[in-house]
Amino acid sequence: MTLTLAVPAIALILYSGWDQSQDAVREGITESRKLAYTIAGEQYNETGNARQLLKVVAQFPDIRNHRTKATNGTLAEILRDNPEFGNIIVADKTGNVWASGLPMTKSFSIKDRRIFKNAVISKQFSSGEYAIGILSALPTIGFGYPIITPGGECDGVIAVNINFRKFNEVLKLMGLPKGSTFSIIDHKGVIINRNLAADKVIGTKISADIFLQMKNGPDEDSFIHSGIVEENYLSSYRKLRLPGEPSPYLYIWASIPLKETQEKARRALLYNIAFFSPFLMVSVIMAIFMGNVCFVNRIEKLKGAAQLLAEGNLEIRASEYVHGGELGALSQSLDEMAGKLAARDKALVKSERDLDDLYNNAPCGYHSLDTQGTVVRINDTELKWLGYTRNEVIGNMTFADLFSRQSQQIFEKSFPLLKEQGSVQGLEFEMVRKDGSILPVLINASAMYDVDGAFVMSRSTAYDITDRKKAEQALNELNQNLAKRVEVETERRLRQERLLVRQARLAALGEMIGAIAHQWRQPLATLGATIQSIRMAWDRQLLDEDFLTKAEADAQKQLVYMSDTIEDFRNFFRPDKVIETFDAQDKVHDAVVLIEPQFTRSGIGLQIVDDPTGCRKVITGYQNEFKQALLNLVSNSFDAILEKRARNPVSEGLRDYHGLVVVSVTCHEDRVVIAVRDNGCGIPPENADKVFDPYFTSKAKGKGTGIGLYMTKLIIEESMSGQLRFSSGADGTLFEIELAQVAPETEGNNG
Repeated sequence: MTLTLAVPAIALILYSGWDQSQDAVREGITESRKLAYTIAGEQYNETGNARQLLKVVAQFPDIRNHRTKATNGTLAEILRDNPEFGNIIVADKTGNVWASGLPMTKSFSIKDRRIFKNAVISKQFSSGEYAIGILSALPTIGFGYPIITPGGECDGVIAVNINFRKFNEVLKLMGLPKGSTFSIIDHKGVIINRNLAADKVIGTKISADIFLQMKNGPDEDSFIHSGIVEENYLSSYRKLRLPGEPSPYLYIWASIPLKETQEKARRALLYNIAFFSPFLMVSVIMAIFMGNVCFVNRIEKLKGAAQLLAEGNLEIRASEYVHGGELGALSQSLDEMAGKLAARDKALVKSERDLDDLYNNAPCGYHSLDTQGTVVRINDTELKWLGYTRNEVIGNMTFADLFSRQSQQIFEKSFPLLKEQGSVQGLEFEMVRKDGSILPVLINASAMYDVDGAFVMSRSTAYDITDRKKAEQALNELNQNLAKRVEVETERRLRQERLLVRQARLAALGEMIGAIAHQWRQPLATLGATIQSIRMAWDRQLLDEDFLTKAEADAQKQLVYMSDTIEDFRNFFRPDKVIETFDAQDKVHDAVVLIEPQFTRSGIGLQIVDDPTGCRKVITGYQNEFKQALLNLVSNSFDAILEKRARNPVSEGLRDYHGLVVVSVTCHEDRVVIAVRDNGCGIPPENADKVFDPYFTSKAKGKGTGIGLYMTKLIIEESMSGQLRFSSGADGTLFEIELAQVAPETEGNNG
């Protein structure tokens, strides 16, 4: 009964105190949040003013024209009218400061400052970070605005920093809650401004835990935290951002001592304790008596069982010591908890074994290195590869000890890179097994860092690439063999092409001998007639000096003609192969002269059509090869006309047929085109794809070698970098040679 009376009194006192405390906490949080909002609002106003000011000042002509003296005066006047700003400076596009509101005692640069870099890159109003003003020597944070040229380029940055002394005076006039503190923190966690103990904390970093809580938390939040002397605070923070910047440039942190907010709750609690104390004393005395009798002994037994459970004895059963009632039910709950803990412990042990098995028996190697490169972890797979025991490696060997000399050099360069960049991928090393043999491996590694960003150890995977290396070696050997085969095949082809060239020369030589025979037929007949006329004049006694002189002159003329013919053909077959610049029109005439008698004797027309525009037809190449290619095409047209005559005799309707070959030289933009057109038998469609193949001919046996058109294509397209094409039909065939025209400024350079 006494306990029944005491419990409500105690509960009422405790509830009243708890309720008062909660109300005080809520009021304190509200106050800290208002404080954070107030400071954030003031800072937003300062930032907005700075933005508008810099936007206007950046348009001043003195600033855009770099008038230092005038700009210094303007900026000084702005500072006098706006004491909330510490200083205003102007830097050129390289970061060198050329104007300032405060007197410049020395030249300096801000090219490495965040405020300058962000403004230049983003080309918009940008924030800075904690810094000591170079001229004002005061802690501050600045803002930058780019000076943009009419062409859209950044010509410099105008920057302003905040005068936090003036800012703090404004906040004091507003009135802060009793015992409250506030801090203004930059994006790195550095305290820029604080109302209490400013000299000690400004320029230092706020607690890493608090900064991470703000950085990773929402844009605003409130909570309770412990201070330096174990005093609790009700704190709120708010993040400030600039448009276009991904992260906050400032954090506003406001705190109110929890002790101050709970003072009223403590006074109410003391009053309640004084009022209910008489009832409580009586209840406690009765409770002690009843408790000793009914509860203490049983609770002690439960306490002993719980202690054993805490020490790890999961086999303890509290229900064996305490039976019945609520404490008995509690002991059963304790037993159930012990059973669940035992089951979880077994599952955890199994999970650890599974993870160890996965780590140690993975198909790849795992290892970890400390900051000195010493092996601190390694799995069984990698140990088996190397032939070492765990005790031989862990803590006793650096990873470089396991490499060949060449791989050690690679490791010395890559390990510092891993610690700096955080990861390296695809590094190939030669590891040396315990027996001295080489194991090629591919290693990927990542770095682990502590909360301060210091390197702790690496986590690396190693893959045995022995099979890959063998495959690469086999591939290299295959490539080498293939290269040799290509070399042999190339040499064979060159020999074949040289043979084709020689055959083509011989074939052309045979045709030229025939041409020489045609050329000499008429002068030989004339010489014979001259000799006969001398004999007849002798027989008739008409031979005198005038007759002999005339006969000698006629004979000499024919001999000179025959000698010139031999010289022309000798020049054509001259073996010299020199790149020259020449007129294509002239060489066409030279080539046609060699074969024209054959056309005349066979009654086939041969015409040369010059370009009426008089364009330059100068090309570069090998003169004799060019003439040989042209003669091949003209001779091919000659044979096509003869074949058409043979297939279609006059009696079958070709009474008026006259064979004709027309050679023309024209210009198309920067190209020279030589066309050979005939009205011969044409090329059948089924032979069109084989015309330029070596040894292919559609002529009768003994009439062609099949290498003329092949050699013509080689000369034009490979030796002279031109194009050879044809079209054919029932009315004849057209071959076209297209070559690059030599520019006037390069004419005369013969390679």
